[in-house]
Amino acid sequence: MPACARRKRWIYAWALSALLSPSLSALPPEDAVWTRFDTASFTLLSVADREETWRLGGDLERLRATLAVLFPGVVLTSPKPSYVYVFDEYESFAPYRMLSEGTARTDRTYFSSHGLRFVPDGTDSADPAYFVSHPHGDYMAVLLTGSVNPRALLYKPYLHEVLSLNLPTLPLWLRYGLVEFFSTFDSDDELAYAGRPPPEHLHWLRYGKLLPAGELTSFTALPAKGDERTVFLAESWAFAHYLLLGEHRPRVLDFIRRLRRGEAPDAAFDATFRPLLDDPAALDRALADYARQTRFNVLHVRVERPSLAAVARPLSRAELLFRLGDLLIHASPERSAEAAAHFRAALASDPDHGPAHAGLGYVAELAGDHQRAARSYARAAALAPDDFLVQYLYGESLLRRLGHRRPADDEQQAVLDGARSAFARSVELRPDYAEAWARLGFAYELDPRPSPASIEALERAAELLPGRWDVAFNLLLACARAGEDEKAEQLVARLRATGAGEDQLARANEVLMQLAYRRANRLAGRERLDDAVALLGRVVLGSRDEELRARAEQQLATFAQAARHNRFAARYLEALGRYREGDLEAARAMLEALAGEATNGRQREAVTILLQEVAGDDDGAD
Repeated sequence: MPACARRKRWIYAWALSALLSPSLSALPPEDAVWTRFDTASFTLLSVADREETWRLGGDLERLRATLAVLFPGVVLTSPKPSYVYVFDEYESFAPYRMLSEGTARTDRTYFSSHGLRFVPDGTDSADPAYFVSHPHGDYMAVLLTGSVNPRALLYKPYLHEVLSLNLPTLPLWLRYGLVEFFSTFDSDDELAYAGRPPPEHLHWLRYGKLLPAGELTSFTALPAKGDERTVFLAESWAFAHYLLLGEHRPRVLDFIRRLRRGEAPDAAFDATFRPLLDDPAALDRALADYARQTRFNVLHVRVERPSLAAVARPLSRAELLFRLGDLLIHASPERSAEAAAHFRAALASDPDHGPAHAGLGYVAELAGDHQRAARSYARAAALAPDDFLVQYLYGESLLRRLGHRRPADDEQQAVLDGARSAFARSVELRPDYAEAWARLGFAYELDPRPSPASIEALERAAELLPGRWDVAFNLLLACARAGEDEKAEQLVARLRATGAGEDQLARANEVLMQLAYRRANRLAGRERLDDAVALLGRVVLGSRDEELRARAEQQLATFAQAARHNRFAARYLEALGRYREGDLEAARAMLEALAGEATNGRQREAVTILLQEVAGDDDGAD
């Protein structure tokens, strides 16, 4: 059957299922059998065929493995869990398809199955898959049908998420080029394949007008829909293919390694790709010839398929209801009432199901009822001491109870200790969960005294989340409090290099100004007044804090005067030494210079007296 006919059949069936569904919030049937499959990087929750689900999980793992083979030495981390919900028919998927009232929450990133970011607009979609990125995890939902390849629906959005988390400064053309390169990823029992040309790109590459490479690499935002976007995506795929499957792959690898080390994107680009662009006409001809060819090489990688049978288990009724409610609340937060119905049904099946209590806590949190949320989280934490997300949510609720401020008494200190214990338990259970590391470091920062544990936790969070400004800034504050001035300056330099915003850099710069002010006072205490004056001058010129500038100006005047006095005294003593040694000519020259630098009567008097002594001895010698 032609693809267009299959698509029409799918849309008609979708519409029919939507009309026949009595309620989007209907709970799954009592006899629904769902299975959980755990791979190294994914948790698959499936009502579909077990064998097909195994293959899907295995192929997702092989996709990650192929990335590792293609980019050796570049570690692509997974700083949060990835959940894949696999549905077998329209009726099971319909209650959980993404709906929205038109406002995308800032803590979520939405992707369609085409791998493009979008803002939900309140319309129903016939798309049989979606992807939502959230600090609690990545949520993927896919409907398996005979006419739709679920892998193609998941690869693009997943790849965007992996690249944005691990390489936040990757140029737009290369990020989309890599995503398109792997969008046709496939595997069999022996090999994995990447780089097959997407059919939608071939026609444009062969017959359309291509962009010059210099223009392609200058895009900083995805073009609007139309020919410009079409050519951008197609040519990004072609350029990535040209680089990855030829002699230039080491350039790509070197570029990515430089970005991972925190180099400025422009500097890294110049060091790796600039030689290619030195002769733009030659590169454009080479890329055009490459893009218009009729056959393309395909990357073949030998990657073992993971065995999943040993880690498959059926879901209990309570866990199934919780998991589906969790999908609802994260994919469509405006459907919190439906999610809450799932959580309450889970508790009706198992009153001691800790995650379901936490789910109700999250519903209350989104509604602004933080007291109810705190009670639910506390109950959940007691019932589920081995659930990393429950412990994280409980710790966050305790920090909220403190107002995210330092404790003022013993009772509040106990609350802070409880939050730290919850976050520590969360990272113990899941060491790669970056959000818990970030909050653990922040909780240590609420201690009155600096703690090495804060820097350790925040460094781990920053390693897992290299593009997160809030984590980098909290680490900067921790280093500043601990007196790690050099490390703090390196952090700010890295923020500048990696394209932090002007407001963010201004806040970071103020931390450096505070450090410079403190260091100047320490130097003054060690009689290094000239160095102290230089630092205070930086503060006066560089700080936007009026109070800090005023204090620095006052200290600058005091230290500068003291420095001038010390320099005068040192040179006076040197002149006196020359006089005592009998070098009258040198003593006279130094004293005459000092006479013009004297700033008060005592200094002028001292110079005058010694000059008279020198003159008298000189006359006696004559």
